Amino acid sequence: MVLEAVNRSLDDIERHLNRAYMETWRYIQVRIGYWKSKIYREHTKQEIIEGAFGRWRNSGRLDY
Repeated sequence: MVLEAVNRSLDDIERHLNRAYMETWRYIQVRIGYWKSKIYREHTKQEIIEGAFGRWRNSGRLDY
């Protein structure tokens, strides 16, 4: 019974991580898809990616 609960929790964690990864990947693809060098000349693609991922990572922090 305890082992089943642990396995279920690990499966839930994996499912949440996979979903978060896919949402982040989709967001980055949209940002790159709308990339216009004239508009975003002050930021490189890498800077935009790091900024988006950094905001996502910070929003997911649970301080408890």
